[in-house]
Order: sequence, then C-alpha cells, then structure tokens
Amino acid sequence: MRPFKYTILQDKNWLYQKHVVEKISCRQIAGDLGIKSHTSVRDALRRFNIPTSRPRRYAPKGLSSYPKLNDIPWLKEQYIDKQRDLNDLASEVGCSSGVIRSMLVVHGIKIRGRTESYVSREKNGDIIFTNEAWDIINGSLLGDGGLRKTSASDLSNVHFDKSNIHLEHIELVAKCLFGENYKNRIRGPLYTKNLAIFKNGRRIKSSQPFFTLNSLVHKELTDIYELWYKNGKKTVPKNISISPTVLLHWFMDDGYSYYHGNSIKIFLCSQSFSLSDQNLLRKILFANFGIKTSIIKKENHFLIAVNSHRKNVETFYKTIGKCPINCFQYKWKIHKNNIRLDKWNKNYLEFKNYVLKYNRLPLVKDKKLYLWAREQRYINSGRNKGNWSKEKKEILSNTPHWKW
Repeated sequence: MRPFKYTILQDKNWLYQKHVVEKISCRQIAGDLGIKSHTSVRDALRRFNIPTSRPRRYAPKGLSSYPKLNDIPWLKEQYIDKQRDLNDLASEVGCSSGVIRSMLVVHGIKIRGRTESYVSREKNGDIIFTNEAWDIINGSLLGDGGLRKTSASDLSNVHFDKSNIHLEHIELVAKCLFGENYKNRIRGPLYTKNLAIFKNGRRIKSSQPFFTLNSLVHKELTDIYELWYKNGKKTVPKNISISPTVLLHWFMDDGYSYYHGNSIKIFLCSQSFSLSDQNLLRKILFANFGIKTSIIKKENHFLIAVNSHRKNVETFYKTIGKCPINCFQYKWKIHKNNIRLDKWNKNYLEFKNYVLKYNRLPLVKDKKLYLWAREQRYINSGRNKGNWSKEKKEILSNTPHWKW
C-alpha cells in the first residue's frame, strides 16, 4: 500500500475536531496544510466515516439563513456607504458572493456596475485628475497613448493605457497620474512573440521588452473618449488645447530629431491623423508658441516637421523645456556652433588655429578671444595694422553684450 503523503490526514480525531466541531471546510483545511486539491481531505473524511455534508439551513421566503443578510441597514452601510465589494462581504458572512448579490436584489439595493466595482476595488490606484494629469493624457493621446473600452457596447468602461520600451518613461507618466501608488499600475517587462526572429528553426533574437501602464476605468475618461474617437478611430478634437506639457509628452512619445549639416531637423510623427487634423495642430503650435511647422511626405506618410531655422528650433526646445528623463536625452539636440563655442572656451589653442587656418569668426563668449579673432581677420584683409585701434573702438561700441 502506498504511504500517505500527508500523515496528518490519518489522524481521525484531528479531522473530526477540525471539520465537525470547528466547522472548517475541506477547502480551508487543504489550504492550511498546503494541499493543492481539497479532494484529498474529503477522501480522508470519508475513509473514517466522518460526515462531509452539513445539514442545509432553510429560511422563510424572502429571508436568508444568514442573519446578517436580513439586516437591511447593515447591508446598506457596508455595501453603499463603505463601498465594500461582494467577495469581501461574503468572506465575513461565511457564504458565497452570489448569495450576497441575491439578497441585495431582494432588499431592493442597487447593484454597482462594472465600472463602479473596479474603482471601489482599487481606490488607491485611481488617476488623480489634476491639470498636469490632463495635459499628460492629451499629450500621450497625440503620441503612443490610447483610451480603450472593456466592451463594444458599454462606453462608460474606458481606461487609459500606454506602452514604451523605456521603464523610466512609463514611471514618469505613472507618477504624475497615480501619485505614490504608481507601481501598482505598471506591468513588464513584456515580450511580443510575433516580433521574435527565427533562423533555421531557431530563435536568434527575441522581441524587445516593453512596459505598459493601465489605469482603472473612470467616468471622466468617457467624455475624452467621445472627443478623441470617432467611429473607433482616433481624431484630434477641434477644441484641443496644447500646452508646453502636452507638447513635451507628444515629442517624447512620437518625436525625433537629427542633424542635417549645421541645422537640426525635428519631426512629430502624426501619420495616424488626417491632413485636416495635422493642419489644425500646426495652427495651434504657431498661435500658442510661434513655432513654424510644415507637412512633409515621408515613406507614404505625412509628418509634421518643425522648420529648421535656428531661432525656430530654439523656440521649440525652449517651449518644452529640459528633458525630464535620461533615456530621451538624445532627442534634445544642440546646434553645433554652440557645442564648438563651449569647446573653444576651454581650449584657446584650438580656437586660434581654427581662426588662422580658415580665416573665420566663430561665436565665442570670451572677450579677448573675440577681439583677437577680429584683429586677425582685419590683418588678413590687407588693411593697415595701425588703424586697428580705431576699428577696435567701433567693435566695442557696436558689438552686443551677449557676444561675451
């Protein structure tokens, strides 16, 4: 005969004490012992002829055999005022959640919908709707964020979600939306199986891990969903307000930049929107911040391009401010003249060699170096060196102070 794995189940007196006297169920006994299935406990009870079924309790029609469920004021206090869910009440009363639900219907207490149940279940994981939170949501909707419905017929069940390969980015958004409990709303790292690369039947490269952020369903998100989605397709609301925070999160989500010679090219990936929506966004950017943009076609898609004029690019970066996280620092480009300026202020010899070799006058904040460079250009032009003192006075009087 095969020995028993759980020797405690061979003790008849212990089983009788737990199941009959203390009225502990088979499932609870199995859970306390670490047994996966309660059938092992039930088989042991039957082996010792210990009754496993309890006599059913009958109550008059409209009443419950559980006294607490007949107390209407207590039910209203627990379910409506304290917002306790069915499972929580069932564990206290000692019955199933279905019994609680049926008694609420009998007493005329309205059952909460799915949206209210989700929100009450996780009170600490809800969005803190501040002005900054709304700006972040709108900026994310212009980028990679989205609003999703739990079902096609129930528009009230709308939640906000967002995904990115950078955990630092997801945490930044989550902290602003959810506060201290932001970690409860983040999942990852996750992998997409469809993006795995195989060669000769072997996996040679897995998909890049990514992280997701999901909010609870909320009534406030329903109004935004109706503005942003028309017939299930994302569109730009006509009354959208673009603030610096909105533009910042749009650029971090769907923007990129690169050097093109001495200029900087900045693009906002807006190909998911129609041309009319893109023109609306361009008008708002110019009206609010004076940022000039244009629409270009790239690989059969239309994108919004920021004009590469130096002042226009500087206005764009000044509007969105400094990069808040390190993972997107590469998107914040600096004009090469500014890089060279900082470099030359530290290395005078390289600056002087550059002026003597190319006979050019680059930007520099050091006053002595600037005057020295102007003097070299004056001499190289073939003019009389003795007249340089007069020329120097004119330079000092006409040159703006920001040069140094």
